[in-house]
Amino acid sequence: MSKAEVEKANGVPLERASSSLRFYKNQPGADDSRYQTWKAEGQRFLGRPGTVHYTFLNDRLFVFHIFVTDPDGEKLDADMKNYLDHKFGSDFGTEEDDPALKRIWEDGQRIVNYWFYERKASLLGRYKAGYGVLYRALENQAPIDS
Repeated sequence: MSKAEVEKANGVPLERASSSLRFYKNQPGADDSRYQTWKAEGQRFLGRPGTVHYTFLNDRLFVFHIFVTDPDGEKLDADMKNYLDHKFGSDFGTEEDDPALKRIWEDGQRIVNYWFYERKASLLGRYKAGYGVLYRALENQAPIDS
């Protein structure tokens, strides 16, 4: 999907985000100008406020991330896990080096990651959870520039 198609499908205009490198680390030697990140704030997901970040490679949707917050961390974590297990299945991996990265689903088409954080700096003790999807077909077609 192009940026225009994502905007049309979701019914909201996207705003330019500050950096694509926050959500996707380009391959060494890749031309960073080919990647653009946009965001849609004020979106709702699982009944919670959130933000969606979209990274495009040559104006094709390549990666998206959805992050939501909630003061009830246990409920947020349970709701996210239920949603993701229903959507991607219960066969997932984990990553020991990143305590916030709770689950990873990988298949030939995509990589899906689920993160859960306690936002300690928040006065409300809010929790943040999110998931991201990287489409492998585009990643494999992204030649490294010399």
